Amino acid sequence: MKKTIMNKLLASMATRTLKEMFLYLLILPAFLNVACSFIGSLLINSTPENSMLIKDFLGAGYPPLVYVMFVILTCLAVPFIEEVVFRKWLWAFVNKFLNTKHTLWLTSVAFAFLHGGWYGLVLLPFALYLGYIRKEYGSFKFSTVPHVVFNTTGVLLTLGGI
Repeated sequence: MKKTIMNKLLASMATRTLKEMFLYLLILPAFLNVACSFIGSLLINSTPENSMLIKDFLGAGYPPLVYVMFVILTCLAVPFIEEVVFRKWLWAFVNKFLNTKHTLWLTSVAFAFLHGGWYGLVLLPFALYLGYIRKEYGSFKFSTVPHVVFNTTGVLLTLGGI
């Protein structure tokens, strides 16, 4: 019985090409970050204070370990924790009462708007994308990869002054 389930799982993964997975899990999230950042900058009044906070943090002269920990938390730990909370635990709870399509929408809206105000509206397309990946691949583990890429792209854009 277990071999049959494993064979079905391997067969379904084989239908997804490496190129398709590369696009969905690595390229598209980086593009979504750039697009969301651009749209956000148009919709939200980006004040000079926000840029100054980042510049002050980077120029504060903290030990390198502080900056390394910031990057690790922002790029790895936060996406993993958010995916566990929203696309594992909340998804499983909501999916007991609603179908998968509604579960995808509800968990995505919750994820986006818990990030705060207008930024939640800008983040909603990405949240829906993560929900789609969770639905299509059947596990929060797959939505964690694009989330890490999205956050890493954001850190790189910020460090690059964009």
